[in-house]
Amino acid sequence: QQWQAILEAAKETARETDTTVEWTGQGLAVSYTAQECMEIATAAKPDGIILYQGQGEDLSELIDLAWERNIPVITLLNDAGSSKRISYIGINSYQMGESYGEQVLRVLDGASGVVMVLLPRSREKESEGLLFTQMLRCVEEGKVPGQEIAFSTYEIDTASSFDAEEDIRDIFVSRETLPSVLICLDPVSTECVNQALVDYNEVGNLSIIGYYASENTLQAVEKGVIASTLGVNAAQIGQLSVKAMNEYWESGHVSSYFNVGIGMITQENIAQYRNRIDVSRADDQELPAQEMGL
Repeated sequence: QQWQAILEAAKETARETDTTVEWTGQGLAVSYTAQECMEIATAAKPDGIILYQGQGEDLSELIDLAWERNIPVITLLNDAGSSKRISYIGINSYQMGESYGEQVLRVLDGASGVVMVLLPRSREKESEGLLFTQMLRCVEEGKVPGQEIAFSTYEIDTASSFDAEEDIRDIFVSRETLPSVLICLDPVSTECVNQALVDYNEVGNLSIIGYYASENTLQAVEKGVIASTLGVNAAQIGQLSVKAMNEYWESGHVSSYFNVGIGMITQENIAQYRNRIDVSRADDQELPAQEMGL
């Protein structure tokens, strides 16, 4: 859902500038890795590549190879700051930390409690530090007199849903007490925690703050299984990716970083959110000029 929204927004923006956006590896019988898709895209010799590399993946060498072949690369959501990518479009860790902190205060509603943050093992330490610093500051400044809020972290393997499920299972099975609030920082752990709540009959016994608005997660928010989830402006990602590439083509320069809008989705505002993300499908008209791999 997220990537379809990004693609449709990118295509819609591209049509305004006579640009073609193609999704490398989509609709094929074989499932390719991000590295293989990057190799395929580079071999196709497009005018530019828009790249998402998953957490724990490092495609810096392939990005540099594309650059040597005069193919500029823009990264989305997970950066490759040490590579020769021309720009990064993603979420501000400071803003993300503040959003999570505000939700902790909201769900605890003046009560004391323990907050556990699920950390993907591959998450960048720098962005993690910024997120934590702002989240803790927000909670410390917003809590009421006498309210005690303790934080803990728990690393999970998000390389696959199976690995994440095993790690999350340990939280529900091996611990004598569950935390008051469980924070997920990626879509995989959010989906797995959502399922674990149901499997272990713990719905209502702890509050979940998730990441990203998949359909499963949105339904969980509507039913009150998940207290809230961080919504990412997928359409803005698609729009900015094309605009940034066009800016580079036209001037030879582009900002190294673009911040994407985020917002927390709750039962109170989920209907409004669903209406806002209803993106019209882009048509399949072929446009002849410059091409980008997505």
